[in-house]
Amino acid sequence: NLGIDQCTNVCDWWLACGLDTRTHALWHLHHNWPTNYAGQEYWRWIKDQPSWNTAEKIFIVSHEGTIGTEYHRWIADDRVYVWDSLSYRPHDRVHSYLFWFDYVLDVNRQLGALDSLNHNRTSKPYMFECMLGHQRPWRDNIYDQALQHQTILLSYHKKTDWIQGTDLDKDMGPVSGNTQVVFSGHKQCSLHMLMPWKIYNSSWFSIISETTIDRAFVSEKTAKPFLGKRLFVWFGVHKGLHHLRNLGFKTFDNIMDESYDDIENNDKRMRCAWQQVEYLLTLDPAWVLDQVRDRLEHNQQLILKMTATQDVMQKIKQLAQGNTK
Repeated sequence: NLGIDQCTNVCDWWLACGLDTRTHALWHLHHNWPTNYAGQEYWRWIKDQPSWNTAEKIFIVSHEGTIGTEYHRWIADDRVYVWDSLSYRPHDRVHSYLFWFDYVLDVNRQLGALDSLNHNRTSKPYMFECMLGHQRPWRDNIYDQALQHQTILLSYHKKTDWIQGTDLDKDMGPVSGNTQVVFSGHKQCSLHMLMPWKIYNSSWFSIISETTIDRAFVSEKTAKPFLGKRLFVWFGVHKGLHHLRNLGFKTFDNIMDESYDDIENNDKRMRCAWQQVEYLLTLDPAWVLDQVRDRLEHNQQLILKMTATQDVMQKIKQLAQGNTK
């Protein structure tokens, strides 16, 4: 008989899912994890646990896209079921877990951030906001091009000053999005979880540069514009917009050419996406929003109804009880 700590590192999930130490194992790759294990070593560590030899079903949860690029390794054993922050399901036992959407929604609901948005403004100083985050090669290119336009509100880690987005991140000095802030008196979250309503209120559209362009990982960078009812141009993985539409979201092919999403070559896809930024800069932003207003409302309502973590736990519970495949 194994102890719970030999079968899981998330005891609250274990109890909520009604799992059994005799037949199950549940591992979350980003909770209470040995600090000397990361990346591909997750797999080795889990296989070294006693529960690997006894479990009839093994549930693996990630939210950093760490499984997505090597999911074949995980599902080679037909006892294993995987969840990760992917925008699509490459296999029947690999599931989407939109953790970052859940996290953004939870924090900003508690902060009442949606009440601070002003969708009725008829005049805004900027056409686009472009918050690029940490340095990436493709972001360097976006930064260089955005610098050429005074109507793009631009922030890039270590290259520009921090731009205040809420009442919680004023007078921050040189910080990164990972800096922790306190809200609701005692709770903490990273700055990058805050929907930057002040920035949204001063700009019409968004440029989203996702964390990676090599796998279908979706983060808070995409969640916040959905929640804030923003039209965006998306710089991410090949077929990323296609995957978002399959999740139920609506993109903006009625107002711009989104065929860049079909281009496999990363550099060419980024160039063609930027062409759509340039195109939108030539249009009347109020007219553009009128054309996509229903889509923006749809996207916000869809994310407001999301319960990603609860859905994962419910699915694990069903699988453990043998009620579904």
